[in-house]
Amino acid sequence: MERKDWIDQLRGFAFFIVVLCHASVLGVISHVGAAFHMPLFFMISGLLFYPEKVLERSLISQVGHKFQSIIIPYFWVVFSLFPIWVLNYRVLRKGKANYWHTLIGNLVSQDKIYPATVNPVWFLGALFFAYLYILIIVKITGRQRWLRLLMAFGIMALGFYFSDKQLPYHVNTGMVGAGYIYTGYLVRRYILEKNVLRNYKNLVIVILTTIGFVSAFSNKTVFMVYGQYYSIPLFVTSSLTFSIALILLFSEFSKDKVLAFMGRNTLFALGAHIALIRICQAIWADKLSSSFIKMFMVFGVEALLLGIAYVMNRWWPYMNGKYTANTNSKKAFIFRMIMVCWCMIVPVWMSVVRWLTDEKGRSFIFTVLFTILIGGLFTIITSKYVKWIYLEKKQV
Repeated sequence: MERKDWIDQLRGFAFFIVVLCHASVLGVISHVGAAFHMPLFFMISGLLFYPEKVLERSLISQVGHKFQSIIIPYFWVVFSLFPIWVLNYRVLRKGKANYWHTLIGNLVSQDKIYPATVNPVWFLGALFFAYLYILIIVKITGRQRWLRLLMAFGIMALGFYFSDKQLPYHVNTGMVGAGYIYTGYLVRRYILEKNVLRNYKNLVIVILTTIGFVSAFSNKTVFMVYGQYYSIPLFVTSSLTFSIALILLFSEFSKDKVLAFMGRNTLFALGAHIALIRICQAIWADKLSSSFIKMFMVFGVEALLLGIAYVMNRWWPYMNGKYTANTNSKKAFIFRMIMVCWCMIVPVWMSVVRWLTDEKGRSFIFTVLFTILIGGLFTIITSKYVKWIYLEKKQV
């Protein structure tokens, strides 16, 4: 499957909009961005979706591939960010959170069931189920395109119907996402590939953007994570018009290396950016009152995430959902163990503190020792028998 640079650039831009929204730079940006940024991510996935290829392979192998490339990195991301959230809430904000409940919330990817630090990576659970639904639909319908279309938008309508339910991994939001994935496929297949708008593209972009603004401002601020769409017709209109306008615009883009790089590395950044924003807000609360200063924070966070992505790709590519060739090198093992220990340090610390409530010095020593011991054993066992959690196979 050919990878197009402009799609990576579009994904990088969509991520930038997400960061702007979460940084609360301007109320109008947050309001408009919420009207389309998550549907846009689903539609970008649809641009790379090929039903013909789905029909060539077994459903089980494709679901397994999506589980490995989406859900496994999800767990790596939330557990690697857990210590950062503890630093934020316990140290900087002096909060008293129940971290066991937070851990459970991370496991089920739903902070309405248990308080969780998953935040924007809730999208990964919804994306996995969106793929699952659309894969099943394609397998059921075969080459019957009209039936496939009806089923894709039917399950989307079902997702809107159950939008008030707070379910693990946002399986109902995934139903809505399945419709957007299929819409992205339709845009690529029948608009971009056929180039039907070649003489009117700029005019169509202006018209779609205008409709998007009108429908977004006619609706309340959307929170897709909680299924709060308010007016569903207005939400669908704003999300589709903005998303299609941006797809048309970016399909003409020349190569932008920074946006493209960020677009190829949004998985870890999706979870990390809001943790970094909250830390900045906790440390410099009195200095982040103006939108101008917040914009500096946004660009600073983006720059830091670019650097982190470079390091991740070098030593921990599975954190970004990237496959690697099988390797048994000592260096690879050491870096795996470092990441595993980092992910385990808070759960181990919580267990040790409950055991040694009055011995802070001993608690620290035992936390370090147990983390290294458990992390080392985990890394040894998984590196030998469960290599797939490190995405150690060729992408298919």
